[in-house]
Parts: sequence; structure tokens; C-alpha cells
Amino acid sequence: MIEAAAQSFLAARQRYREKKKFGQRVSRSSSGKSLDRNSLAGTEGETKRRIISRHSGRELQLDDTDCEQLSTAFAALPDKYHLFERMFLRLFLEMDPQIALTFGMTNIPENELRRKTPFRVFRFRTHVCKFQRFITTVMDLLPKRGREEELVQIIRMVGRQHCQVKQLSFTAARWLSFKAALLWTFSRGVQQKNKSHGQWSVLISFLIYEIKDAYLAHIRTLRSNSLPHIVETYRLEFHRRKKSQAQFGALPALPPPTPSPTERQTRDFEEERNCQSNRGKTTEDRSAHNQKM
Repeated sequence: MIEAAAQSFLAARQRYREKKKFGQRVSRSSSGKSLDRNSLAGTEGETKRRIISRHSGRELQLDDTDCEQLSTAFAALPDKYHLFERMFLRLFLEMDPQIALTFGMTNIPENELRRKTPFRVFRFRTHVCKFQRFITTVMDLLPKRGREEELVQIIRMVGRQHCQVKQLSFTAARWLSFKAALLWTFSRGVQQKNKSHGQWSVLISFLIYEIKDAYLAHIRTLRSNSLPHIVETYRLEFHRRKKSQAQFGALPALPPPTPSPTERQTRDFEEERNCQSNRGKTTEDRSAHNQKM
């Protein structure tokens, strides 16, 4: 599960690096003395977007007019809680029941999910309320200038919070189902459906990408911080020895370890026994020599 998510993240990062290199080549070519017709057409068509994530490098491909239109369309949606409740019911019961299994809300009928008393149903209603508050905040900050970083941080916070769901897997199938459910929700009752459908698709893709990127980044942070005391102790000892060698030269060799009293007694006993055996051998040799004489 985590390996698949890591592979998708690495592929996205590779695409971003290639895109960044291409942009650098275009900027270097535009700073020259002459440009051909194709280069001029490419540079004139490129516009810098206002909302850019400094964490993932992804840009929201919507201008200020599009952001204002989406915010107005969202504000015009009636009974937002009922709308999001219906979205999650459709997602859990019809589109992708595997998502309901991930959040521990499987095999619950629709009439039971709408009730307020059971614990699992209460979790469902809480999830709907949290998602409504999240989307409302995003749509409120979307057209406001100077709040871009706050908007990105709120989106990425959702990705970090989903690290607490142990069975969650950011596979392509799960996200396609979630995106389809969101598009179905936001496109209902909105005029000019064809145009707004494309704008909603761009916005939802940006939200999903930032949530996934924050999720994977937080997973890597948790793994690297699993043994922080060992890492910090090793770094401190390494820098301390390196600093001592730079100031005083190479450290002298350590003296041999001092034997313990038990080891010393054992050694003395063995030496005395060896001496006695040697004395006995010498006496026997002398007596044998005298007999021969």
C-alpha cells in the first residue's frame, strides 16, 4: 500500500522536475537576443498562477475569474450538509464500498446511517460535518488575495490527519471514485454545467494532489523520527570527536583495559601452577641424569 503511494509520488515528482527544467530552458532562451516564432508563442501563452504550493510545486490552473465563479457557485448551493451527506452515502453504498470498509462504516443501511444514536453512525455524521467545514473554508479562501499560503496549509493539514487511518491507501481507484463523487455533487443545480464541470475538475485535482503529497511527506517524517534519540546521540558524538581532532590532533591510543580482581587472581594462580610444574620437571631430569652417571 505504502509502496504504491510512494511510487505514484515519485512519478509525480519526476514530472514536476521535468516541467521545471523545461521552464528554466524557456526562461534562458527568452533572456537571449533573438527568439523564434514558436518560442514567442509559447512564452506569451504562459501566465503565472496566483495559487502555487511551495511544498509540491503544483499550480492551481485557475485564474481569479474562475476562482470567483466557483466560490459564488458553491455559496449558491442549498442545504450543503444534506448535499455532502448524500455524496458520502452514494460513495459508500454505490460507487466504492471499499472506502466505507476503510473508515469502518461498512454493512450499514442508508436509513441507519442517517440516524444520530449509534456510535458508527455518529462517526459518519462527524465526518460529513468536518468535510463540509473543510470545503467551506477552501471555497471562502479561494478568491482572496494574500491568503494563498493559508489555503495550501489547510489543504495539506487534511493529508496529515489522514495518516491516523491505518487501513487507508491512496490508490488511483479510490481517488477516481472520490473525484467523481465530488464532481457529481458540485455540478448539481449549477448553471453552465459544461464550463463549471471543467473548473471543478481542476480544483478537485489540485486538492487531491496536495492531500496525497502531504500524506506521503508526513509518513516519511514519522519513519525518520522513529528513533530520534539514537540519531541525535550519534550526530553529537561524531561532531564532538571531529571537533576534538581538529583542535588537538589525533586522539592518543587508549590504554589496555585493567583486569578485574577475579581475572588477576586467576592469572596469578595459573602462573604459580606453571612454575611448580616446571620445577618438578627440572628435578626429575636431574635425578635421571645422576642415575645414568
